[in-house]
Amino acid sequence: MSGCLTKIGAWSEKLAVFFLPGLFYGMLLLSLGFWVRETVKFHGVKSWPKVPATILEHGSGGVTYRMETRTGTQIGHRAASWVKFSYSVEGTTYQSDLGSPNGGGVPVRFHFLGEEPEGPWHESWEAYYDPDHPEVAVLSPVPYDGTGWLVVAFASGSVALVHAFFWVKARIRPTTSPDAL
Repeated sequence: MSGCLTKIGAWSEKLAVFFLPGLFYGMLLLSLGFWVRETVKFHGVKSWPKVPATILEHGSGGVTYRMETRTGTQIGHRAASWVKFSYSVEGTTYQSDLGSPNGGGVPVRFHFLGEEPEGPWHESWEAYYDPDHPEVAVLSPVPYDGTGWLVVAFASGSVALVHAFFWVKARIRPTTSPDAL
């Protein structure tokens, strides 16, 4: 029985020493990679050429959430909306569902729902497209901020930094002179 416990102890030690820190280092690298990729993808979005766009589909809804806190249960509702539009560049028609570079959300102007059919959905829209990749377009040319990826990078990077600090500290041998003994 003690041999089994020894094996379990060895596995839990390996888990704590290798797997969990590796998970946090991986999360750090992955989140930074996605943030860099999206930042490069939407670089200069405000200066992209614009063309007329047609709204194909749109909608809104919400997500109800429940959160347990020290003060009790909090229930809330987070609004969500979406859009799908088409646009043409040099005779080729494309479709996109990116309202903005920041996660495909719908621009603020879209929150006037319920004004059908005279509402903002039937107004003229402009799609801002990437001249190097015309299949990438947005309706709202705001700069990409990638807050979600940066939060994940900061959280996992903090844990990874603490791990790296203690890993290095464990490998640095204290230098003491023989006279100090």
